[in-house]
Amino acid sequence: MSPGWRRCQPSKRKGKKIKREELPPAVEKTVAAESKGATIRGFTTEVEDGRRLYGAELTVNGHGQTISIDEQGNVAEVEKEVALNSLPAEVKEGLKKAAGRGRISTVVSLTKKGKLVAYEAVVKTGAKHH
Repeated sequence: MSPGWRRCQPSKRKGKKIKREELPPAVEKTVAAESKGATIRGFTTEVEDGRRLYGAELTVNGHGQTISIDEQGNVAEVEKEVALNSLPAEVKEGLKKAAGRGRISTVVSLTKKGKLVAYEAVVKTGAKHH
């Protein structure tokens, strides 16, 4: 089964901004491994569903990427900006149909536990972004 799609704003970490020095050792180790070749834009922390997560916001090859990491250093979720034309045909058509007359400005792939589970899209209709 191919990943689904959903029409929403790609998430921006809503948690508290923190400095790299504040990351637990296991999280720092994962950040070091996952950010090779990337520009690090910042870090956040938040509690989601009762567990603490750390977010690393990166730029990789000109595209935004957010990695959520648990306290043990496990990657919980990865959101990556992707080009619309790189998507499977059925996903691209589904997003275009859902966008209607709007223009798709950003598409993000959502991976959880190493498995691609969804795509998120920002759609611009007039002056509004959905």
